[in-house]
Amino acid sequence: MSTDLIVIISIGALCIANAWVCVGVLRSPWYSSMQMALQCALVWFLPVIGLIIVWCVLQSHSNTQHTNLEFQTQKDQGVGGGEFNHPGVSGSGES
Repeated sequence: MSTDLIVIISIGALCIANAWVCVGVLRSPWYSSMQMALQCALVWFLPVIGLIIVWCVLQSHSNTQHTNLEFQTQKDQGVGGGEFNHPGVSGSGES
């Protein structure tokens, strides 16, 4: 395998990874338009380092959202500690 082919494959893989992370940034609901543009610029102007940083930030936001959704689902069940032990009695002191 020649060195030229290895370089071409590496650059192609990096471009695909950059595009994948940029699509993730553009689909995320957490960023404003300016933040999306800056993060995509970071990915393309600092190819490897920017890719790693932006991907890690995306993953941390994604994990936070999943944790919040799981908590929200359990919270929406409508059963609090006081209500569970004493049916008909509200935990807030109201009847």
